Amino acid sequence: MEAAFEELDEYLQGRPKQKKGAASHTGNFHRPSSPGGFVASDFERYAPAEVPESLKQDFAELGVPVGASSEDCKSAYKKLLKIHHPDRHAGHPGNMKKATAKSARINAAFDRIERWRKTGQAD
Repeated sequence: MEAAFEELDEYLQGRPKQKKGAASHTGNFHRPSSPGGFVASDFERYAPAEVPESLKQDFAELGVPVGASSEDCKSAYKKLLKIHHPDRHAGHPGNMKKATAKSARINAAFDRIERWRKTGQAD
């Protein structure tokens, strides 16, 4: 398992692959520390200061860091809608009602973020 992490770390950092028997893994591979799979360095990459305060809850609703890229937001949006789509919970009225409310919040959050990206203005 350690060899697989070492190979992945080398690939991600663009280093040439080491020969067998070379120095062991240096510990540069960062495993996700949060449920969204982001590590502290991911948060530094984005610019949360540029994001209006009113949109921070929308990023949280999608489960992405504040100021995440459009691709990250879209990926999280699709993933959450697959989980919380009302049709997936059609057999249970209580769960369907909760799923409808959750999917409406997800849709609204994604729409506000995308509108902000296009116009530069938050609601």
